[in-house]
Amino acid sequence: MKPSGSKAFYQGFTLVESLMVLLVVSLFFGLPMLQLNQWRERLSYQAFIEEFEERLIQTQQSAIVFRKQTRVSAEKNGRSISFAFFQADGSFVVESLKLSKGVSLQRDVRLNFLGGSGNVEQAHTFRFQTPYHRKYLEYVYQIGSGRFVIKEI
Repeated sequence: MKPSGSKAFYQGFTLVESLMVLLVVSLFFGLPMLQLNQWRERLSYQAFIEEFEERLIQTQQSAIVFRKQTRVSAEKNGRSISFAFFQADGSFVVESLKLSKGVSLQRDVRLNFLGGSGNVEQAHTFRFQTPYHRKYLEYVYQIGSGRFVIKEI
């Protein structure tokens, strides 16, 4: 659009206005991504806990069914927990479960399930430090019953 004078007149947005729009759009996309990462880490932690519980029960049931001792062992400095049990076909397997990001084991544990009963030889505690709220999650195995109690401290 040219005014009646000899100079050309152009309309448009200034650099500051363009940068402000870019900032607002970036915030609309950036903030949900931060929440998405936290949500993903929390789901990873929950999946780890469920997998840990499932493998504990599987290892204990294997000792009962095959009437042979099975074990779960973990080292405080290690990043995984080992499960030694018998599969349905009778083969002996050792599997490991990696600790989830942000989860740490507070002490070394070696838990033996007695063959036939699934009871434990002595009381043991798996104590995990959770990445949320600086809480501890404990799985306490009781002597004689072979059951575990879950506590949040």
